[in-house]
Amino acid sequence: MDAVIGRPSGPVLVTMHELLTEIMEAQAYFAHPYHSWERGSNENTNWLARQYFPKKTDFSAINSKDVKNVQDKPNRRPRKCLDFQTPNDLFFPTDSIALAASKG
Repeated sequence: MDAVIGRPSGPVLVTMHELLTEIMEAQAYFAHPYHSWERGSNENTNWLARQYFPKKTDFSAINSKDVKNVQDKPNRRPRKCLDFQTPNDLFFPTDSIALAASKG
């Protein structure tokens, strides 16, 4: 998908990743084809998913609830790099006082 951005020199055709790079003021990096070691997190996530859905799985026989359950599992795993918190803990924090009040 391409987008057009107006610049002082006129409109320039750029790809979506270039647009996002500019808006977010961040660099984009791409792995080389067939260099799986350059995609560590991606390969690890694929390995985790394959524990539940082996290669050649017929996804037409799997419901969306099962897929969502497997999708959520990596986000509930504590990570050493996150000081043994889960991604869900960091992205969706809960106020423990509010939880305690609502239970009591």
